[in-house]
Amino acid sequence: MIEHHHEAITEPICYKDRLKQIRALQDLSLEKKIELSEAFITHLLCDHKQPVVAWSGGRDSTVLLSLVLRQKPDVDVAWVNTGVEFPECMRFVRCISGEWHLNLHIAKPETNFWNVAEKYGWPMLGKGGSGYWWSRAEYLERKGKTRLAKATRAARISAACCRILKEKPMNKLCRNLEVDCVIVGNLVSESRQRFLTWAQKGPCYFSKQKMRCSASPLSWWTHEDILEFHKRFNMPYSPIYDMGHSRNGCWPCLMDIRFTDNKLRALRQSHPRLWRFLIIDKGLGERLLSVKLALGGGHIEQDIKRWGNNIQGLIEFRPDYFDTL
Repeated sequence: MIEHHHEAITEPICYKDRLKQIRALQDLSLEKKIELSEAFITHLLCDHKQPVVAWSGGRDSTVLLSLVLRQKPDVDVAWVNTGVEFPECMRFVRCISGEWHLNLHIAKPETNFWNVAEKYGWPMLGKGGSGYWWSRAEYLERKGKTRLAKATRAARISAACCRILKEKPMNKLCRNLEVDCVIVGNLVSESRQRFLTWAQKGPCYFSKQKMRCSASPLSWWTHEDILEFHKRFNMPYSPIYDMGHSRNGCWPCLMDIRFTDNKLRALRQSHPRLWRFLIIDKGLGERLLSVKLALGGGHIEQDIKRWGNNIQGLIEFRPDYFDTL
């Protein structure tokens, strides 16, 4: 049931069949999933000379890291410090790196989040479009998504930060280490895009562009499996999960702003000083007002007329105003 593709699948894919396959794997017991993952990891370690575990400090990748360490205690571990990681996550990474004696390599971007946001646009409303905000708007227009295109232009929205702050430094680190396989903790259940990638390429595939494999030994696990593994084996995790956040990662991220359990809402409650810094000092409040106006609905125009650019007055009157779009 585990496939390894060195090339992308060229024949037509029956997504219904692939969906049945992943659901059958997800229905297995945790014991069986661990067995499958460990067998897959054994195969990866035997098949590659220079593998590296991509560790974010999150729950999923910590589970993956523990499974790989069982077989290769000196495996190379890569962590990308974007410069806007939660302070709790940074302390957790340093702590576990020391306690587990990790062979840790830290990748850092050549610029910072604020420069990227100013030049390319702010990360919100999904990951579509990793270039400049105007190229994303043009793409959305061609797709007929005029409201999103209007919002993109109004607030200069882009997902370039992921490419510049995460992917580029990780790629550079992998080249320096001559990595031939990056082992990641992706779960298919996390998103539709994760499923599509798994359906098209399987849990391990070779990238001609990067000249290395990408492997996901936890593809068939669910969020509940991750929590059960942590509980059963008393696994450590970042305190950020006990502060109202369902995921770690960059604290200024707004990709999930349209969902009620988004990161910005949690940030307001867990790190109010960072939240105010974003909304007021960095001008995010004004941009979110622009997005609200572009998307329409509610009494946005009345809010803007009443409060103008006095964002501080607005949030004092309604602290939850920017929790969602």
